[in-house]
Amino acid sequence: MPEWLARLLKSPVPALLDLLSNVWWALGLLLAGLIWAASRLGLWKRCSKRHLESWFSQLEHSDGLLRSEAQGLISCGNQAVLFLVDVLKKTDSDKRRKLAAEVLCEIGVPALRPLLAARKGKEGEEEKKHVASCVDDALEKYLPEVVQRRQCEYEREHASAWKWKWKQFWTRLVHSERTERIVDRLIALLDDDDPIVQEGAALALGQYRRSEVVRVLGQKLDGCRNSEVREMVAQSLGQIKRSDAVPYLSIGLMDRSRDARLAVCQALHQINYWKAIFALGGTLLLDENREVQVAAAKALGHTGDKEAMRVLEKALEILPDDDDHRGLRQIVGEESAQLSLKLSGRETI
Repeated sequence: MPEWLARLLKSPVPALLDLLSNVWWALGLLLAGLIWAASRLGLWKRCSKRHLESWFSQLEHSDGLLRSEAQGLISCGNQAVLFLVDVLKKTDSDKRRKLAAEVLCEIGVPALRPLLAARKGKEGEEEKKHVASCVDDALEKYLPEVVQRRQCEYEREHASAWKWKWKQFWTRLVHSERTERIVDRLIALLDDDDPIVQEGAALALGQYRRSEVVRVLGQKLDGCRNSEVREMVAQSLGQIKRSDAVPYLSIGLMDRSRDARLAVCQALHQINYWKAIFALGGTLLLDENREVQVAAAKALGHTGDKEAMRVLEKALEILPDDDDHRGLRQIVGEESAQLSLKLSGRETI
């Protein structure tokens, strides 16, 4: 019988205490070794503000690709996000501001909410408007590319996983957070407590022509209390240009906000789908705001449809011929004439 086992059986309490003491000593030595190795490798300092600033400065003066050059910053995770948002808000340089927004887009999911929260300030603050412009440009230019690339990476991993059952298991376990779709995260941010974040999420979602995005944005257009968010949702639905957005936008023509109704008319103009004709005709005749009526007339004139032609001609018959309606009647007449030429040109081809 081994000596340690005989000792354990003879006096168990002292033997167990002695064993635990040895285990703690071993763990302490292991921890000390890890701390020493980390200090030697510089891991404690690699994400310090000085190092982040150094990486950002190198990136600022580099002509290389954003993705490869930004890896040092991206690898620092949340510390890099906080640093870049601070740069975005406080720098006076448009170049630095633009670069910070681009790298935040490249980081993806962890940076989305801080980035969207930083994109818009109070009315009249000129610097905050510059921040909003940089963020909007970065969301439009870089985020779709990041979404597409990461989705392809996930599909490639998933397609090869069936060859090795254990690899499939570990891939799902290790990469479950990393492969979260950025579009799903943007959809979740539509319900954020901050309306500015909701507005930014709606703006970013306008880059993706997917039925799920149209459905979520359409529901937000109908159910959101903030008029600026509804306006941005309408703009994004117009940018997506899918016909399944028309039912949501047709309801949006009755929105209590003038700016939201105007954005809805412009969105229907972009989508250019015949099912919106009847709703646009009602807006042209009945809306209380002249600017919205003009936008409805231009959307009808853009459809290139005979039914839209009849609606415009009917509007000329119904709209009063007085000083108050003269400008609107002129625009309706111009749209009707242009649409007539377009239709006759098609018929002669």
